[in-house]
Amino acid sequence: MNFVELKAKLNLSEGAEQHWHRHVNVLPNGTREEGGWIEDTATVAPGAFIGKNAIVGQNATIDGGVRIEEFAVIVGNATINDKAHIAGRAVVFGDATVQGNARIAQHAMIEGYAQIGDYATVVGRARISGSAKISEHTLAAGKAQISGNAQIRGNAVIAGSAIICGTAIVEGDHRIDGGTWDSGIHSGEKTIH
Repeated sequence: MNFVELKAKLNLSEGAEQHWHRHVNVLPNGTREEGGWIEDTATVAPGAFIGKNAIVGQNATIDGGVRIEEFAVIVGNATINDKAHIAGRAVVFGDATVQGNARIAQHAMIEGYAQIGDYATVVGRARISGSAKISEHTLAAGKAQISGNAQIRGNAVIAGSAIICGTAIVEGDHRIDGGTWDSGIHSGEKTIH
């Protein structure tokens, strides 16, 4: 993506090019390659990998072991740490945190004060917002929405059109593929459609 495309995508004003630069990726063999677009106000560690079409803007912070690839966008005050991997057309913004070995891909959206960690995976068009916490080996997929103070942990799977909100906790090997869950602790090995 060249700067004209970046400018159109983010609706940047005239003169904005002076506030953006390309990240330089250092590959394992020591060679350098041009990476994605970084706004001067963002903090990106030299060891991070930022793909050519990826965008890191505003006050986002990217740690050294992180990979931001394809058309992913990280903006706001979002923080990406450890060995997290953001790819596809995923967007992370607000004050969200993605850490550990978490993976965010496809058209997933992480916003608000959401926290994604450990080995959690968020894919499809799943949307995580509010102060929701996704951790351990969980999977959020499809059009799942997780918000409020909801917590998803263990090996739980939230998929389909499931909505987990409020103070709901889903853990263990629980799988939810639909419906709205706004309170209670849901655990064990149960599949709900």
